[in-house]
Amino acid sequence: SSCTQAYGFYRELSLKYPDSNWERIYKLCEGVFAALPLCAIIEDQVYVAHGGLFRDPLAAKKKGGKKRAKKRAKRGAGLLSIGSLGQLRAASKGGLDPDNTVASQVISTDVLWSDPQGDAGLAENDNRGIGLLFGPDVTEQFLKENSLRLIIRSHEGPDARIYREDMKSLMAGYSVDHEGQSGKLVTVFSAPDYPQFADPDERTYNKAAYVVLQHPNISSDPEFKQFSAKPRPQVSASFYEEEE
Repeated sequence: SSCTQAYGFYRELSLKYPDSNWERIYKLCEGVFAALPLCAIIEDQVYVAHGGLFRDPLAAKKKGGKKRAKKRAKRGAGLLSIGSLGQLRAASKGGLDPDNTVASQVISTDVLWSDPQGDAGLAENDNRGIGLLFGPDVTEQFLKENSLRLIIRSHEGPDARIYREDMKSLMAGYSVDHEGQSGKLVTVFSAPDYPQFADPDERTYNKAAYVVLQHPNISSDPEFKQFSAKPRPQVSASFYEEEE
């Protein structure tokens, strides 16, 4: 896939396994990625996804018919409203490289690329050129309409939050970004000292974290476990290195 090659995974395998059939390992990993679901629903309470929420793909059709809907899908524009779990269950995963200009793949690109924002509302994620930006009001609506209590997502590291003044820092490895009457949204980042082998001025030396959910408070009291990076041999596989 283009992402695994552009962001260093492909190169990292070639450097870590130079004497073995690393290309076969790469293909096997792609098979695993293709088999993964777009999201997971835990105990009918917790929504877990890489990026975040997604649009209602039928909203543009309701507004102006099929022809206008197709044009909006290609532009990534149009009337925006939040989608439902029923629409997500019926959506195409879009293969290894979902395309947001293809109407049938818009839900998958939103789930993978969307980010929360501090301000209310729902908008195109112009900074990334793909996905959505959704505010605390949208999170509240999604939780309430789908009888959920907690959203767990990742997709942003501490470097991504440096210039986002409306959002909390991820230096601790996690942040609680939205809280409302129906529940909350948290961001969890599990890569410590990211990017570990970049120029010292670009390294964040951040902690990383993961979430533990336990009964009986599986959605209301998530426990964050933090950890730090350990020294390891340098591998110049990051896209930060390739762009220099």
